[in-house]
Amino acid sequence: MVEGKLKHIEIRHLEALRAVVEEGTFTDAGIRLGYSQAAVSQQVAALEAALGESVFDRPGGPRPVVLTPAGRLALRHAQVVTDRIDQLRADIDALKAGMGGRLACGTFQSVSVELLPTIVGRILTETPDLQVRVDEADENEPLIASLIAGDLDVAFLAGPVQEPDIEVIPLGADPFVAVLANDEYSAELTSYDPMLLNGIGVIGENGGGAQLLIENGLRALGVSVQYVFRTNDNGAMQAMARNGLAPAIMPLLAVDAHDPNVRVLPLNPPIPPRQILIALPRPALRTAAATRFAQIAVEVGQSRLNAGGAIPV
Repeated sequence: MVEGKLKHIEIRHLEALRAVVEEGTFTDAGIRLGYSQAAVSQQVAALEAALGESVFDRPGGPRPVVLTPAGRLALRHAQVVTDRIDQLRADIDALKAGMGGRLACGTFQSVSVELLPTIVGRILTETPDLQVRVDEADENEPLIASLIAGDLDVAFLAGPVQEPDIEVIPLGADPFVAVLANDEYSAELTSYDPMLLNGIGVIGENGGGAQLLIENGLRALGVSVQYVFRTNDNGAMQAMARNGLAPAIMPLLAVDAHDPNVRVLPLNPPIPPRQILIALPRPALRTAAATRFAQIAVEVGQSRLNAGGAIPV
């Protein structure tokens, strides 16, 4: 049956069919493909055997070959398949050169707002054909799992992280700060004592890696953590603190430090900061674009966290 024979069709058979049609003769098709005329004839014959139909009417003599109805049908499919193969070759060449393809980046909210626009802007200036996709998560685990599975090419993580199947590069420390309404009380402060939270409560997140670090750090200082408002939206946390509901304890990277209606104060005593990391899969699984993205992330992240991340007081 024809259905069983179709599985024997190979890409080279379709390339030969298309070349003969576009070049006009088997000889010229062979020159284009780097085959002999006999080799082109063999490829076309193999295609006809798989189809169970002739694709060319061969009148003989100087007259050119003419496509049969089956040949015209086969040519339409051959054009689609060979165009996709040509695109695949071009995409692979671009991928090797780091000049195209797709890059999937795992991240979290504060990095997406504060670091990612500069990083993506720089890499797209260098590689304008690159398509960047961003996946956000509040915790490291899904990002690490997606990176190992190959669903992500690169990921930002909040450290510390120990995972043998990925490479982790530190960008810098992100301290935890207190965000308070800018009023007469906060105007007198140069730092914030976390013990004061025992009497008034705190604004925090519903969960996530950063919130776990905050809770553990506060408890280690003797603070009984009582929430008056919880949300995973950084802007909403800051808005509640701005309106005087309670202080918010947040990573500095998550704070809009240009908001004139809040005070952003270092904690005294402090709790251990989180580390901002960029993670890559094993070298054999990396693309050139992912490697370059990580290099830019290191430059931008270290500059922002180490030089531009001073706590305004």
